Amino acid sequence: MTRTAFHQIDEELEHASEVCGSSWFGTYRRIVLPLIAPMLATVGLIVFMAALRDISTIVLLSTASTRTLALLMMEYSMGGQMEPASIIGLILSIFGIMIALLCRRRLHSIEN
Repeated sequence: MTRTAFHQIDEELEHASEVCGSSWFGTYRRIVLPLIAPMLATVGLIVFMAALRDISTIVLLSTASTRTLALLMMEYSMGGQMEPASIIGLILSIFGIMIALLCRRRLHSIEN
């Protein structure tokens, strides 16, 4: 769904932004991001609902010696220890972003 949202944005918008002197980041922040924001919110909600549904499977399969990071983060947050929970959340987010960037690079190399 996200890829479709990106493909629906015409390249002429980006070229017009470059002609007006905007950097890549400025183009992304002022043009691309507002256009795909509704789709990003929708995808985020769908992923959140899927993760919420699958947490029961993780809880049933884990033991005291085999806890996943998501389960550990949930235990910390339920125990009121928000700092360790947020650090684990940050680690999971960075890991997910790195995987997404690697997949994007791989997809880009396949398309070319």
